[in-house]
Formats: sequence, C-alpha cells, structure tokens
Amino acid sequence: MLLLAAPSVFAEPLDQYWHDARSTQFSAPSAEELDTAERLFVRLLRGERSPALRLAWERLGFELAGLRYRGVPLLVLRESGANREPRHGRGLFAFSTRRTSATVLQAPHGFSEPHTAQIAMRLLAEGDFRAAAWNTAATASPTHPQLRPERFRLPPEDYITAFTRALMVALPDARVVQLHGFDPAEVYTPSVRNADLVVSGYGNTGSAATARRGRCLKDRLESTVRIFPSEAKEMGATINRIGRLVSESGSQGFVHLAMSMEFRQELLGDPELRHQLVGCLADIADEE
Repeated sequence: MLLLAAPSVFAEPLDQYWHDARSTQFSAPSAEELDTAERLFVRLLRGERSPALRLAWERLGFELAGLRYRGVPLLVLRESGANREPRHGRGLFAFSTRRTSATVLQAPHGFSEPHTAQIAMRLLAEGDFRAAAWNTAATASPTHPQLRPERFRLPPEDYITAFTRALMVALPDARVVQLHGFDPAEVYTPSVRNADLVVSGYGNTGSAATARRGRCLKDRLESTVRIFPSEAKEMGATINRIGRLVSESGSQGFVHLAMSMEFRQELLGDPELRHQLVGCLADIADEE
C-alpha cells in the first residue's frame, strides 16, 4: 500500500512551507534521535512510501505530505505544526517521487544567503535531482568564517547531517550539491571579489572532478567562474561537515557552489541559465 499518490491539489507551495518552517532557535537533537532519523531517511531515499513510515516520522515530530511544485510531484518532510511556534530548526526536505537520480541539493543558509533556498527549489523542479534539503534554523556562525580551521568549531550535528549519512548508505554513488552565497565586499582577494561563481569540492586541495566541473561551467556560462583552490583562495569548502562526510565515504561527489548576489539574482530569474548550470552538475563524472 502506498502512502500517497501524486496529488493534483496542494494547500501550500514549497516556498511557503520553507518560510513557515523558519525557526529562531535551534535545539540540538540527541544522538539517538539522529540515528532514528537516519534510518528513516534511508527508507525514504530507497523509495518507501508506506503508512508505517509516515507514522514513524510523526513519532519524531515530523509530517510527511505530498504536493506539486511547478508541476513536479514531491514528498515533503517538515516539522509537525511548522506554521506555528515553537519550532526547533529541524530542516525541510523534499523528495522527488519519479526520479532515480543519485544527486541531491542542499541550501544550508537560505535565510542568511538570499535566493539560495529558492534556487534550490527551481533546480529541484527543473533538473534531475532525487531530493533537496533546506536548513530552517537561524545560523549564528558565518558560512565562511574568517578564522583558522583549528579555531572554528562546527555546529552540532543536525537532521541534514542524518540526511547526508542516509544518502551515502542508500545511494553509495550519491552526489551532494550545496548552494551558498558570498558578498564580494567581504572577501580578501580580487580573483574572488570579481567572480560570479566559485566552485570547489571538499578540503584544501583540488580534485580532477572539481576541475572538470569548473571547466564545464566556464564553457557554458557567460559568467566569471573561479575554481578553488587553483584560481581562488577563498570560498572553498575547507570547513564543511557535509563535505567531510561525503569525502570519508570515498566519493568525490561533493560540489560546493559559492555565488555572488548578482549571479544568484540572475540564476533565480533565468531558466536557461539554470539549465546550463544543471548540465555541468549532472554530466560530469565524480571519479578521479
């Protein structure tokens, strides 16, 4: 028995779900809670749609519902009663019900880096993506802290961490594309200050996969693209828990895109630009 069929009518669009889920506080889930969530995410990513799975999520304080976003049927997972306080910053997750891609999108700082959350929604609807995850907690720490790595403490693990761990279990060839923003006025080097897009993998050293994606973006986009670390010494994913998880699984499938505000605005409004971007994310192999 299926949990639900692709619905033809929905109460709220996905962007309203995201807006309603915003939390001004974050209470770190316990390790036991995250272990349970990871197991449930594995079941979702493997395509289970049973009433038992819905009830299991309800016991964790989530609701699983179907909606269409721009004509694409999705299953959306959000905190129960997400349109009223208190909310705990557990995140918002959407799963395509028809696609078999192993690539997912993440917008970790949608409330502090404008347009990244909405861009993820557009890409999910238009590209071949399996799922997407949005952080819904307030982020007190900057995405790219101006601190030495040994002085920067990562925030507590959260549901996006559990989602990523589950992804690497359910789909070992998975790819994670994270969308970030940067302010050219707050960077140090001209190469990044004048860039529209900085592409990187995880860590301080480059990879052949990242270089291939960067070259593809340079060829397809009429934008200034920099590849970290060969062409840009900033805005790479040198301190990134999700990137580390993907890397530790033996994969080069972590893609970190840092975008200027001007580029984000253009990407949000231009379907053809999104199409070209998706092509470089989908067509480039992760292997070295």
